[in-house]
Amino acid sequence: MTVGQTAFPTELDTATDLLTMYDNLGTTLSGSVDSSVTTIPVTDTTGWPTAGLFVIDGEKITYTGKTTTTFTGCTRGAFISEGGAGATSHIAGAPVEQLITARHLNVLSDAIRALEAKVGTTAAAREPISTYYVKDDFGVGTAATGAIGELRWTLASPATGALQTVIVGNLGHFRVGSSATLNAIGAITLRATGGALQTTPDFDMRWVLRLGQASDTATIVRMGSVATATGNPPTDGIYFEKLAADTAWFAVCRNASAQTRNVTGVNTDANFHRFEIVRRGAAVMFYIDGALVSTISTSNVPNAAQSIVAQVGNNVAVEKFIDIDFFDLAVYGMTR
Repeated sequence: MTVGQTAFPTELDTATDLLTMYDNLGTTLSGSVDSSVTTIPVTDTTGWPTAGLFVIDGEKITYTGKTTTTFTGCTRGAFISEGGAGATSHIAGAPVEQLITARHLNVLSDAIRALEAKVGTTAAAREPISTYYVKDDFGVGTAATGAIGELRWTLASPATGALQTVIVGNLGHFRVGSSATLNAIGAITLRATGGALQTTPDFDMRWVLRLGQASDTATIVRMGSVATATGNPPTDGIYFEKLAADTAWFAVCRNASAQTRNVTGVNTDANFHRFEIVRRGAAVMFYIDGALVSTISTSNVPNAAQSIVAQVGNNVAVEKFIDIDFFDLAVYGMTR
């Protein structure tokens, strides 16, 4: 993240990179500042982005954080080559304004030109087949391992499986259970061995599923890509997770047993939800019902080959289950 500067094509831009704007946003200095301070005291930061750019008396200042009454990590006299005042002192009460500046337009211009350079102007006579795509509505097949759904999923022992009755708005879904054995981890997987996602591909993966028990403190669930189908936890993986004591979903990247685990802020319940994982290079974005809930960049993003898996487990001697309604996967940049 670099305030006001495009990161593309090295990685996808964030709202901070491209500068988020809001109408009628302003505050005032709560104390005088000299030309070198990097924490700016103001009366109130309510409604301001967590990082961005503001203007005081013609001086453009970027910031990377905020409290309720300060902007922190400030760079003074930012983007001076595009006009505006250099770093200078300001008196208490001076307006602190979020104004449209040359930088707001130039960063968009930079991003568009970077995108155009990446796309190019000349298409090949015949594009290579570089995308792999599969999907499953779980409306066909049987409950037997190797014959589940359109993709013929495998049940990893001790998992149980059953086709479910059609419900309104749903043409079929598949129930995966943990079995009633204490500390059991059951799973449904596209690969019993090896890896469906080799090395470091860019991919989009979506699941539509629901928990059998909304906030049960004895249910463990994971869905995404993992090194081993029933690893608890897996040594490597990129997945959504609910551990036994969790009442919210977590986004996880795990590499050689080290992990980054971010709370999504979305509580678990017994309704169907859409979970999406998007990988672009070393950045992984996690979405629930179309909303971005976490981004993990570089830290513990695995490179090991992985299988596509949905896990359900328990920490009591009672069977726990999940219902899977839909899955799809697009893998990009393949060589054929």
